[in-house]
Amino acid sequence: MVKRILYVLGILFIYACSDNTESVQSANYLPLEDGMFWEYEITNVQYSLTEAPKSNTSFLKEKLSQLTEDEYKIEQYIKASQSDNWTLQATAVYSVNANKLIRTDNGISKIVLFTNPSEGMSWNENELNGLTEKTLYTEGLKANFQNYANTVQVVARKYSSLISKDCIYSVYANKVGLIYQENTNIEYCQASSDCIGSSQIDSGFSHKAILINSGKE
Repeated sequence: MVKRILYVLGILFIYACSDNTESVQSANYLPLEDGMFWEYEITNVQYSLTEAPKSNTSFLKEKLSQLTEDEYKIEQYIKASQSDNWTLQATAVYSVNANKLIRTDNGISKIVLFTNPSEGMSWNENELNGLTEKTLYTEGLKANFQNYANTVQVVARKYSSLISKDCIYSVYANKVGLIYQENTNIEYCQASSDCIGSSQIDSGFSHKAILINSGKE
């Protein structure tokens, strides 16, 4: 009887592990398919002590066309406002090699993600080029982000205190792709004890890209 129970539990354990593995493997944080596109609202803000913040908003679209089984051409379009027509700005390439998701812009290839990422994994973004080593790591695997479930964050750095904020990271959603990107480096007010901790920005910049539309054409 005891052996039978252990045998059944063993089967259940194997099934549970297999089911979990399948769930992880089925996550696709950067789906690459012919005709896929993503549209982003890009906001850049420049901060200065001597003048009011300067803000600029534009729009970016990236569309894929399949080149080979593991390569996709990226057509990158821009426009200044929603009512404008898209203008082709540049092209790039996504490729997959040994589970590495690689993006090549202007002849420079960088590893942006892996096909099956795990929490806390890290890698050198510049492994495939001659640039200085730059470590990226994942966090928040399968966590919710804004209105998206099952996301993963790819982080270059994330630092925030009462006096400054310095962060570069991207967020990918399962079966959607890149949904958010931020590059912020700002200094908060330190002129007096009253302004410390008030989040009053003295200087720096902020770049944010937010997904507003995606699908297939």
